[in-house]
Amino acid sequence: MKKILIALLVLFATISCNTTPSKEVSVENSTPSKSNKNSAINISIPKELFGKWFTPHAAMLNITFNKDLTFVFNNSDEKGDDKLETGTFTFQNDEIVLTKSDKSIEKFTFQKGKDGDTNYYLQNAEHYMVKSDE
Repeated sequence: MKKILIALLVLFATISCNTTPSKEVSVENSTPSKSNKNSAINISIPKELFGKWFTPHAAMLNITFNKDLTFVFNNSDEKGDDKLETGTFTFQNDEIVLTKSDKSIEKFTFQKGKDGDTNYYLQNAEHYMVKSDE
């Protein structure tokens, strides 16, 4: 009986020591893919990029970046009518390149605020966006 108890204790201790704590999910995609530059060259994407961004005082203009490197962009056309755009994105050197489903390209810069401003901003010639709290 004593030997069985000791064997069980040793087995339990071995299992406990080999258990690793769970880790945060990396935003890097380590599976190379011809269709995605980020995964092919394994670039790290800042976690702050993922989620919803909006244009101040025009919240209906917004974009959501997903961890699977897709986006949904609630935009407007040249007449001011709502326009839903989807596609994939890449990130390199603080530049986000959207490849829309119609194959058109739009670029944004990704910047952190300056002089104590801890917010992040997306900007291009047509849009200025801030990160949503959602």
